[in-house]
Amino acid sequence: MNPVRVVEGIEIYRGNAPATLRALLYEGHRAWARWFGPVAVGSLEEGLRRWKRPSEAAYFLGRESNPTQARAVELARRHLSGAVLDVGCGVGHLLRELGPGAVGLDSSFVNLYLARKFVVPAARLVCADVAQGLPFEDRSIDGLICAEAFVYMPGRARLAAELLRVWNRRSGLVLSHLDRKPTAAGTPATPEEILALFPGGRIEPETGTTFTLIVGPAPGGGA
Repeated sequence: MNPVRVVEGIEIYRGNAPATLRALLYEGHRAWARWFGPVAVGSLEEGLRRWKRPSEAAYFLGRESNPTQARAVELARRHLSGAVLDVGCGVGHLLRELGPGAVGLDSSFVNLYLARKFVVPAARLVCADVAQGLPFEDRSIDGLICAEAFVYMPGRARLAAELLRVWNRRSGLVLSHLDRKPTAAGTPATPEEILALFPGGRIEPETGTTFTLIVGPAPGGGA
């Protein structure tokens, strides 16, 4: 599947060209700088504070010390290997821990732009709307992880089918930090609902209100 365009090494698929992307396409162009303000940033923190809502900036700036990040890294090390896809990769904190063959997918070009500049400069990054399907061939992905994002994504049944379509089961599939209760922008899930979408999966509790789904090989990864 071919991207519509590639910018800063980021593959952009149809439906992902917001105004922020148009501004970043012209980084350093004087006219765009006058219209949008400066678009070049010198650090991850500066970029987050310039282009993200305060709550999102604070979330990403605190990722390294967040227990959910540590758990996602631990789950990845236990269950994933090979060509791993990080769905909803944000600015790349988890992607950085997944190894050189990992791919990051996010619907936000800004997230991926900051990931490219400051966190995972060599990773393959894909900007796509999961509601329109995943831009990968059947059974082309060895392992999958979606950390703290699945309950925020639309069309769960279709997304689950797409994840299963691109996954070749050489390592695991992990959905972490699934919320049982409503969140600011997400829709709660139940273990029963999630297991129905991913037959053969197993549930691990996290907190009193969150849980993890794991499908595939036993701990340690591999075929």
